[in-house]
Amino acid sequence: MEPVVLEKLRAECDRIYHSADYLQMKESAFKGQKLTFRECVQLEILLYLIYVACYQHRILNSEVRFINMVTGMYLSKDQVMMYYYDRELNNDYDTVIPKSFQEFVRMDVRAKKNGKKTRYAQDLANVYRELAEAMIEDSAPSDSTELENMTSYIMNLQKYIDKYDIADGNAADGLKPVRRTHNRKPGTNGGSRSDSGSGSRSGSASDDDSERKAVVTPPPENQNKSVEELTEELNSLIGLERVKLEVGNLINLLKIRKLRESRGLPQAVMSLHLVFSGNPGTGKTTVARLLAGIYRGLGILSEGQLVEADRSTLVSGYVGQTAGKVMDAVDSALGGILFIDEAYTLTANTGTNDFGQEAVDTLLKAMEDHRDDLVVIVAGYTDLMEKFLQSNPGLRSRFNTFIFFEDYDADELTKIYESFCKKNGYQLTDEMREALSVYFTDRCANKPENFANARDARNLFEKTITQQANRLVSYKSVTNEDLVTIEKADLDKALQLIAEDAARDNH
Repeated sequence: MEPVVLEKLRAECDRIYHSADYLQMKESAFKGQKLTFRECVQLEILLYLIYVACYQHRILNSEVRFINMVTGMYLSKDQVMMYYYDRELNNDYDTVIPKSFQEFVRMDVRAKKNGKKTRYAQDLANVYRELAEAMIEDSAPSDSTELENMTSYIMNLQKYIDKYDIADGNAADGLKPVRRTHNRKPGTNGGSRSDSGSGSRSGSASDDDSERKAVVTPPPENQNKSVEELTEELNSLIGLERVKLEVGNLINLLKIRKLRESRGLPQAVMSLHLVFSGNPGTGKTTVARLLAGIYRGLGILSEGQLVEADRSTLVSGYVGQTAGKVMDAVDSALGGILFIDEAYTLTANTGTNDFGQEAVDTLLKAMEDHRDDLVVIVAGYTDLMEKFLQSNPGLRSRFNTFIFFEDYDADELTKIYESFCKKNGYQLTDEMREALSVYFTDRCANKPENFANARDARNLFEKTITQQANRLVSYKSVTNEDLVTIEKADLDKALQLIAEDAARDNH
């Protein structure tokens, strides 16, 4: 699968997860449930994709990989088939409306009663369709059963939306009603499909089905860079002046500590664990990756890898499995940094039958056991991170260094946009550059709820080059200069489409 397609699907899933987080935190949605709203959405997307992919108790290795990549799960083929059997994902599963989907519909209905219009359920239905279509296309040659499974499922979701008169689009557009055929005989409707190099399609795991680990290591060249080179790279990042100052102070303190240690002088007790707080898209992961290399260069850590984790990586929905997941992440991070994004979700369901607290307790013990070669960074929204630290005295005592990531200003966002252009071989006309600056100035002055800092700049860049491509295909002759130049008209068209989407969401 093309990386850009996979990234788009992940981004769509992340958008749904963030909506679930927001509604649970701000609107008290999904209250009193064993799983968080986010976890329920993630689990039900997983079950849906397994339902679409499986027939006659079989699934392809490529489909298992796809499911893992878009859901953030780390399942072997055998584990996927356990879900298939345990949850009875048979041909009648399409009649079941997911609990999380019902809750999104409820939120849309409530908004409608209050004179607003949201489209949480419609967005989720669209994502369900996009995911299944991509999986089916990626696992070609496809079979009619998968198309039937997807079609019947999406049509029932859309009917449920239509029932409450909150439809904003139609996820089932273009899908033709299917006539379900139950109890198929093996070998029909594509039963001869097989994985390349893995023989016939079966429910058993093959040699290439090793479980994926939640580990993201820096490129090899980063691990070979000196502290000075990594610090220079940090200081060359656009904006983040306050972060650079605080990280610089931390580096200087650690250098002097190492010098005192080398001369046999006593060391003051110091926690190396950090809290990164701020809004999305402010560079927290980028700084954490550089810091891992810097710690390695200073001799604080032995390896310098960065391991990224979140609630789905650390918390299980089953008794006895959470501690194991946490320790798997810790083991992968030994010698480096364990970076936990949206860490506040671990304690979001305090007081319910939730395993998030078990994850925190296990993590705190591991931090103590491996305090000489493990650094943990927890990250997330500023106010929610404060609640997270207040939820457990052990957290507050171990995380006493806070680094706040401010939102980018208009000039910085313009420079970030231009950096994407430079990296990808594009240039801007003067008129385009001026219009871009005006747009970011207005956006920073009137920040919407979904303001995403550098992610906004990246998304706008992607939409703009799409409009540039749409413009150029109508040319009879395209020069090299045409290919690399982004004009104001491309930006205007991209912004028009963005505004139409926003108006539809707020209608």
